[in-house]
Amino acid sequence: MAKDIVLEKLPEGSICTLRTTKLRKEKYGRYVGTFISKDGTNMNEWLVKEGFAKLYPSVTKEDNA
Repeated sequence: MAKDIVLEKLPEGSICTLRTTKLRKEKYGRYVGTFISKDGTNMNEWLVKEGFAKLYPSVTKEDNA
C-alpha cells in the first residue's frame, strides 16, 4: 500500500514541504499538491515512478498557467 511505502521513506514527524496550486481549468477548482521530502525528493514523481500512483496527463502546469 502506498501509505506504508511513504511512511517507510518518511517516518511520522519528518519535515517536508507541500506546494499547492489551484487548478483553474479543473471543473471543481480543486488544489493539487507537490510533496517534497527534506532531502529534496519530489514524492509525487517518486510514487509514480515506483508504480504506487498514476499520472493524469490532463492536469499539467500548462493547463493552469
